[in-house]
Amino acid sequence: NAAGFHFMNIFFHLSSSILFFFLARKISSSNKLSFLAALLFALHPVQTEAVSYISGRSDLLCTFFIFSSFLLYIKFTEAKRNSNYLFLFGSLGLFLASLLSKEIALLYPLALLSYSICFLKGGIKARINRTVPYFSLIFIFLLFKYSFVRGEFVMPEVGNLLNSFKILLFYLSFLVFPHNLHMQHN
Repeated sequence: NAAGFHFMNIFFHLSSSILFFFLARKISSSNKLSFLAALLFALHPVQTEAVSYISGRSDLLCTFFIFSSFLLYIKFTEAKRNSNYLFLFGSLGLFLASLLSKEIALLYPLALLSYSICFLKGGIKARINRTVPYFSLIFIFLLFKYSFVRGEFVMPEVGNLLNSFKILLFYLSFLVFPHNLHMQHN
């Protein structure tokens, strides 16, 4: 009986949509714009395969953890000095959970870097330095994955790493032209 799996997929998608609303509100400060963006995220046809298919759970988990991590990152940048590291460690933990869910999360620090440069105050060096722990976590994750899991250090193929960018462009095209939405794309 797949009902439980489908229920959990819907739960994670709705939770991610709510998190997206709060994330958009933090960035735009507009409730209406944030609601419309979250509604578009929730109802866009590109979400079909992630929510409908049981195998799409990794996409849903990755998205849920990334949005949660991003919200804690924003809290980290806004918090007072004595409590901000709790938000940073929470954000890094959620980022690690997203990496373990799906490797497309490797691109997430680039979104943080873009956010830091565009929206945060302070010198450019300080804004970039806030994202260093995330890039460091990627390095540790890849080092662990390619050394301890296989028993020997094996460099990942460049094609596999570049494939993440290809997949990102593929799904960005679906945002504008949602067509042929099936889990086995031609």
